[in-house]
Amino acid sequence: MAPFISMGQSDAYFQQQVDYKIEVSLDDVSHILNGRIEIDYKNNSTHSLNVIYMHLWPNAYKDNSTALVTQMLNNGDSKLFFAKEIERGFIDSLAFTVDGKSAALAYDLQNIDIGILTLPSKLAPGQTIKIASPFRVKIPASRFSRLGHNGQSYMITQWYPKPAVFDTDGWHSMPYLDQGEFYSEFGKFDVSITLPSNYVIAATGDLIENLFETNFKEEIIRKTTARETFDTDMSYPASSKQTKTVQFTQSNVHDFAWFADKRFHILKGEATLSESGKKVATFVYFLNKGSEYWSKSIEYMNDAVTYYSKWIGDYPYAHASAVQGEISAGGGMEYPNITVIGPMSSDYALETVLVHEVGHNWFYGILGSNERNHPWLDEGINSFYENRYMYSKYPDGKQAIEGLLGIAGPLGLRDLKHKDIADLAYLLSARTGKDQPIEEKSNLLSQINYGTITYSKTALVFDYLKSYLGDEVFDKCMQSYFTQWQYKHPSPHSLQTVFTECCNKDLSWFFNDLVNSTQRIDYKLKRVQNDESGKLLVTIKNKSKVESPFTLSGLNGNGSWVSIWNEGFSGTKKIYLTEGTYDYLMIDREKVMPEINRQNNFYRTTGILNKVEPLQIRIMGSVENPSKSQLFWFPLLGWNGNDRFMPGVALYNSLVPQKKFRYILAPMYGTLSNKPVGMGSVEYTVFSNSNSVRTVTPGVTFNSFTYQSQPFDLVYQKIMPRVKIDFRPENAQKPVRTSLTLRSVILDKEVAEYDRESKKFVKVTQQTITNIAQYSYGKSVRFNPYKISAKIEQGDKYAKASIESEFTMSFKNKVHGFDIRFFGGLFVWDDNAGPYRWRMSGWDGAADYLFDHVYLDRNATNGLGAQQFVQAEGGFKVPTFVGQADKWIAALNLKLSLPGPLPIRLYADVGTYNGAKDAFPGSQAVMYDAGVMLSSIHNVLELYVPIFRSSDIRDVHELNNIPFADLVRFQIRIEEMNPFKLLSTITR
Repeated sequence: MAPFISMGQSDAYFQQQVDYKIEVSLDDVSHILNGRIEIDYKNNSTHSLNVIYMHLWPNAYKDNSTALVTQMLNNGDSKLFFAKEIERGFIDSLAFTVDGKSAALAYDLQNIDIGILTLPSKLAPGQTIKIASPFRVKIPASRFSRLGHNGQSYMITQWYPKPAVFDTDGWHSMPYLDQGEFYSEFGKFDVSITLPSNYVIAATGDLIENLFETNFKEEIIRKTTARETFDTDMSYPASSKQTKTVQFTQSNVHDFAWFADKRFHILKGEATLSESGKKVATFVYFLNKGSEYWSKSIEYMNDAVTYYSKWIGDYPYAHASAVQGEISAGGGMEYPNITVIGPMSSDYALETVLVHEVGHNWFYGILGSNERNHPWLDEGINSFYENRYMYSKYPDGKQAIEGLLGIAGPLGLRDLKHKDIADLAYLLSARTGKDQPIEEKSNLLSQINYGTITYSKTALVFDYLKSYLGDEVFDKCMQSYFTQWQYKHPSPHSLQTVFTECCNKDLSWFFNDLVNSTQRIDYKLKRVQNDESGKLLVTIKNKSKVESPFTLSGLNGNGSWVSIWNEGFSGTKKIYLTEGTYDYLMIDREKVMPEINRQNNFYRTTGILNKVEPLQIRIMGSVENPSKSQLFWFPLLGWNGNDRFMPGVALYNSLVPQKKFRYILAPMYGTLSNKPVGMGSVEYTVFSNSNSVRTVTPGVTFNSFTYQSQPFDLVYQKIMPRVKIDFRPENAQKPVRTSLTLRSVILDKEVAEYDRESKKFVKVTQQTITNIAQYSYGKSVRFNPYKISAKIEQGDKYAKASIESEFTMSFKNKVHGFDIRFFGGLFVWDDNAGPYRWRMSGWDGAADYLFDHVYLDRNATNGLGAQQFVQAEGGFKVPTFVGQADKWIAALNLKLSLPGPLPIRLYADVGTYNGAKDAFPGSQAVMYDAGVMLSSIHNVLELYVPIFRSSDIRDVHELNNIPFADLVRFQIRIEEMNPFKLLSTITR
């Protein structure tokens, strides 16, 4: 994307100086900015420059070719892709000059929001040039990302032509992205904004006071301060016909944002910095809606500025501001001196987001790291200080519960503190093997890992480092980092160098293993014994490859804890605890390590089962509590046509986060069959450090139900050992999933056979063993999802292979649009394949020979139960009674959404198979059906009404006198193969 300029390792650090003078006016009818920009660009490098890369980020909203649109689609968001033209945005009217001479602007071939400005002559080291241009910005709707307007409320961010950073690594030209923020040069801004005079403006920089604007703002502050309540009116007053020009200036910043709304209320405060006594003005700008939460926001602003200044270094600017706005990229977004906060639902939510965004003045604003390549240097470390703020201000942690939407009690969250939520978030990714290194580029992180790893895990590991070093040493190191690198571009190496030199310790375990890899910490308290002298000797095993320090704590007879730090090691090590008598020993009692498994961290020195914690039995479940052996339960009520109502209970050990070893047992009782029935599953996840394999999950599923009532109850029992291999995607941000599943279906099925001697039907148990290998590749997103599966299946009397592909061409504002499914199958060999033949019709219960699917009445021959089917093999919606193939089959299934709000779709199926012409009198080489589908929300229930049938299918229906009502079929979509996802759906 950018031309390569050789940068040797010996190149000394440098950064360019970029100063801006911008004059801009707002047209609030057309939502357009008209401006002129002058940039003084000083080349502080040792290289002569022929071009300067320019970020033209409003073009990210211009059309569907942009990196922003692609990223949003990958994250399941299609609103910008389907945006109306009036909602889009762009920047144009550019006519660059350099020192008064015309300069050509070209656009990057891949990104229209990156420009390449060719200089009229080379810019030599040490020289300064003046770049100038008019520009026009059409402001997009605010519902897409950060730049935008909602009516006449304006959020003007990433809005002007801006040189990319040129440093020792070369040019850093980057398209605008939602996920993955920015990297810009420091300099001075002088910005003048002209707009109707009754707009309230909040901006980066200090206001160059004029009498009108000063009086205007102070009057709003006076009125806001005097009010105790605010009404709910959110309408826009008419814009003044008079205009005003407001000027702001700021030095030592790398961006400029401003916000304008005629409805803003303003509160003003003042923060006094504890170390220097400096006073910082604080402002909040808010609207009627949400005003009940903003009434305390000046307190949050003052506390944030004070705490961060104390821990890191003084806030260097004159003011800090926060604005309530319509932001579509996260809960808030930071800019120098100012932050915009989206809609909030509680005091806790507002304080948390506001403190986090104000904190970005240090990590992003003053320490200007490359967020696109190293997002944790900004988002992660700032999240650590956000957690530290909440701990310091609310040491009992109760404040954290307000943000949990009322689910705190049922899920056992009442005792969680702010940092515990970050720990839970990290485990959600790590326990599934989907985590990525902290030091991963933002545009390569999956959407969930951008939160759980960049934010949460980084916050955890820095809390861990602080606990290990101690507050005093840690703060000294961070303050040294801040002092050395303020108004510069620090890298991870910069941070590591400062910390290593400052604390005089080997921190390779921290930066190499916790930051640069996905290695997971797991220490185990293996054994406790007394040595010959009577001292307590504790054997610790490191089950991971991370040689990180840890605490070992003991609860003595006085009821107090004794804790000691131990340096990390590999393998097994024996450690002496301080002399004394201990009833209980624990690794990492303070829970400062981001450990993958805390269940093996404790040991009781007396009693039996000294490695087993007390049993906790809880209805529904809760988050994991490592101090308890948890058993969850939930009442179940299933139903099928043969067992009828089936009361029972689900017993399971894992809810949130997912455990490596997990089980569910669901015993039930059939009220009609008077038989015990039910199901269960056991799984164990093995994490892989391979570049290609993410997880390997062996397991076994078992179930038993009555499946036929005539001439007497017949029961099946199914045991299915399996192993699933999930492969690691090349790019985690592209939601493509690849897996290989190997399973064996061991089926014991009672059948009724006629006994000639007794002249009665008797029960006989038949056993079949079927081996299946299935490879799946697909993209599970809202927009244009697809999936391809290849399967090989081998039983006692046959072997067959198949391929199935599904693709949805999504329509605007619809989950579905045009669905295409193809199925092709081939018998490798068969010996009287019988029930295993390919079927053109979707499967009813009798066709499901492996008992893989859920049916209300599995062997029903009439009534509602007989009309249920599963789209399998040929996938025809009507029962064909023909089309059974012992060699090959091919079918195409189509669905088309209709315009309008009703969930009505058209469907059509077409297929052929070997011997189609000879299968039945009147058979055709190609058969088809078509009709109308009606669906419920999320397509849980689909009803198919046939309209057309090929003549051979129709002839069979007429020959068998099948009424039209019986040709109407329905499908229930249930994830029956993984009982962990749906505990209560037991209807086999």
